[in-house]
Amino acid sequence: MSITRILVVEDDLLLSKVLTYKLSARGYQVHTAYNAREAAEITQMASPDLVILDLGLPVADPSPGKQAGGFGFLEWLNENVLANRPPVIVLSAWSALNAEPLARKLGAIAYLQKPAEDRKLFAAIDSVLKQKPAAPSRPSQ
Repeated sequence: MSITRILVVEDDLLLSKVLTYKLSARGYQVHTAYNAREAAEITQMASPDLVILDLGLPVADPSPGKQAGGFGFLEWLNENVLANRPPVIVLSAWSALNAEPLARKLGAIAYLQKPAEDRKLFAAIDSVLKQKPAAPSRPSQ
């Protein structure tokens, strides 16, 4: 049985570290990216099983998609990761009323507004991972 890999895309260093700690404590292998470009590179190299994405990534960061930040990363996923596209949970401070419809249109499976309670985040993770078909075992590196 392989370990589930989660990519956390969050530009807030403290929050990224907290999420990494909590996810690692639950047995997940965690990769972190602080901008959309890093997220794209890690997605290509590590093939995460799930992405937790902040939409409010730095606008100055050259996004891999047409839009800035997290939305640009979602666009990039849609255009470049056709096979084994990881599901995306958005964890953002942006108002769900304004941002959630576009995030879902671009493929986000769930939308949580910061600050999200741990139980809600882990319930979303569990729900999304249960829906995802089991991946074939990966060789150890």
